[in-house]
Amino acid sequence: MAKFEISARTLIHLGSELITSDEIALYELIKNAFDAFSPRVEVFFNIPIHNDIIKNILIDLSSSSSVTDCDLVEIQKKLSSNMRNDLSADVKKETEFKISSLLNIKDINDVFSILNSINYIKVSDTGIGMTKNTLESVFLCVGTPFKLDYKNDNPLLHEDRVLLGNKGIGRLSMMRLGKYAKVNSWTESDIKSHEVNFNWEEYDSLSKNINEIDISINEANKPPNIKSGTTILIYGLTSDWNKERIDDNIINRFLRRLKNPFSDKKISFPIDIFLNNSNRIPIKPPSQELWALADREFTLNFDPRNILDDASYILDTKINEVKNKTNDPLVDYISFQHFKSKLPIELDELKKIGPFKLNIRWFNRRNLTKDGLGKNLKTMRKELDIWSGGIAIYRDHFRIGMTGSDKDGDWLGIDSSALKRGGFVVNKIQTVGALEISKNANKYLIDKTNREGLVENKQSEHLRSILVQFGLGTLREYITVENTIEAKTTLTNFVETGTSEIEDKLLKSQNNISDIRSKVKSSEVKDILDSLSLNMHFIETEVKKYNDAISDLKESREDILELAGVGTVMHSVLHELIRSTSQTRSLIAELSENSEINDDIQDLLQKLEKEIKFIDIRMSQLDPLSPNKRQRKRKFNIVKLVRTILDGYSTRRNRHNVQVSFLVDGEVAGNQVVDVFMVEGFVSLALENLLTNSFYWLKQRLKIGEDQRKISIDIDSSTKTIIFSDNGPGIDIKYKERIFNPGFSMRNDGNGFGLYIAKEVAGYHDAQLYLDSVPEEDLKLRTFIFELPKEKGE
Repeated sequence: MAKFEISARTLIHLGSELITSDEIALYELIKNAFDAFSPRVEVFFNIPIHNDIIKNILIDLSSSSSVTDCDLVEIQKKLSSNMRNDLSADVKKETEFKISSLLNIKDINDVFSILNSINYIKVSDTGIGMTKNTLESVFLCVGTPFKLDYKNDNPLLHEDRVLLGNKGIGRLSMMRLGKYAKVNSWTESDIKSHEVNFNWEEYDSLSKNINEIDISINEANKPPNIKSGTTILIYGLTSDWNKERIDDNIINRFLRRLKNPFSDKKISFPIDIFLNNSNRIPIKPPSQELWALADREFTLNFDPRNILDDASYILDTKINEVKNKTNDPLVDYISFQHFKSKLPIELDELKKIGPFKLNIRWFNRRNLTKDGLGKNLKTMRKELDIWSGGIAIYRDHFRIGMTGSDKDGDWLGIDSSALKRGGFVVNKIQTVGALEISKNANKYLIDKTNREGLVENKQSEHLRSILVQFGLGTLREYITVENTIEAKTTLTNFVETGTSEIEDKLLKSQNNISDIRSKVKSSEVKDILDSLSLNMHFIETEVKKYNDAISDLKESREDILELAGVGTVMHSVLHELIRSTSQTRSLIAELSENSEINDDIQDLLQKLEKEIKFIDIRMSQLDPLSPNKRQRKRKFNIVKLVRTILDGYSTRRNRHNVQVSFLVDGEVAGNQVVDVFMVEGFVSLALENLLTNSFYWLKQRLKIGEDQRKISIDIDSSTKTIIFSDNGPGIDIKYKERIFNPGFSMRNDGNGFGLYIAKEVAGYHDAQLYLDSVPEEDLKLRTFIFELPKEKGE
């Protein structure tokens, strides 16, 4: 009879799939101690020498079948000279002993063993321990839960402790952290402890089946004065560990967030972390100073167990202003009837989800600068970076994997939803949240085997719908209503105060032109000078239109947004005008000392004339946003418009050597026709902002490995989408939402309104402007997506 044979490599693949990070690996080992009813757990990082140094020595030796005394002396010197300075006396003594013992070794395999043993991680607990039989029949049988059965047989043992795992895969964590491991365990009734050694390299074999690898269980002396427990020693470490990495990745971003920060329940399970046997590294709770800086506190309680009829309440929400204690919280009770009108889910299905609670503290990051933190601002921002990241899931007060961080795949769709919303959004970088569930009350909400979230099923799908509709939706609605008023006030101030700067720029340009005319009076260039005056008159007219519109400023947010958008483009255009006229004036002053018109002066005037004509083209694209045309939609060819806008940038393209690729459906743009129906100036406004930003950043630096400045514009006619990208330095993923926030700019001279206004105006007219969230190989974002509105029926 045929039967399955399992390759030894399967265990390696299984471990890599289920234990996806070092943090998860450590969590599984810590969880095992908790589930073994240990009162605490100790994790020792003994890293006396940088791991890469040992790895390099091992690589050098791997090509040899033997080792000489001279080789060993050199290895000793290298190891001794690279020992860390912060070692405790015990660690230093242990390390020096291992280094000195190398001189007595003749077998190269023994040299490998000593080198691999220098750095190690040790996890120790004083839980129930394992007998020899348990080690053999349970621990070595992957997928076998032992402690659940043990607790069921001993119900009085830590009756308040809910087991965190029962999948039987935590033991695979050892292979994630190191190539070798030793497990030593003993129970109260054992006379001796029992030891198992693992060499995970043996399992990385193409020819062996898993049952061909023998594992010995050996007796050892029990540690004195410890009735029961388990010690796991992991060595031949796969990665390096230092104070910075342990503080940042393990302590701050993982262990500090392991327990629910919103829970009042005190869980007595200290986790002691040591580096090189130094003092215990503290695991601090969230900063109460940060907690007090939150703008809003939001809670949602959901309980479907006692629904009698449609009038019964199934959930309640509460929003509280953290900084304003005088205002009463806004409390809302949702009846089952109201709930069903939003989410038509059967009651039986809701009962399978079970009761849960959602807690959120929402921070408006811009407000941190207004809170008078002074030198403490940087500390609070760093603390918020640690705790923010969306909604973490806590089962029985312990976090599931890396949920609520940038590693959770945005499981609740917070950022993907916020991406297509304008203004102030509830996004992950501003949200500290906890979803509280339990093993007993939420049995259908099942942890993924790899601890990366919840298993996809009908209940988890319904859970997300409830959280988005009644949780994030309620909070977002409240915040948006408040901040729309604030944003309108900010934009109005920006528009009204910006007019004087625009007029100043125009006046400087006019003075430059006048100075040029005074220096060049020859009739030979009269036509050029007349053309300059005509083009300047057009620019003056456009500025006057803008100022007139400001005087008649309407109260609607839409009007303010559009006028602010025109203002940002005018600032950019007039900056170019000042640069061109000033440069020409200076050069002509140098060349006209002999008062004769030469070819150089004529060339300079023709060049200036051409540049101002291109500036006129850019200004003319704003005319559809003038007061009498602002609301007029019409059908126009988007290909022609983009080509015209690019013509307005010809001078800058040549001056900065920027290569522009303009494609339509993958073909070079020519006479193609892609009609859209909207206000033409809105497209101009968005593209102006994107082009201005690209030219700025391309001047700063290029993507690593690139030597030619490039801008790419691709129109997809089927989806009415413009894809815009460049090969500049790119945008850090953490800023993918913030770049659209009012006032946020990474440019030294930026006002932080360009992209915000472009996105907001697009949204008002059924278009969408957002940053593609898929990073390039250097983890930077460089592609903007501009989705134009489609006509009905498309």
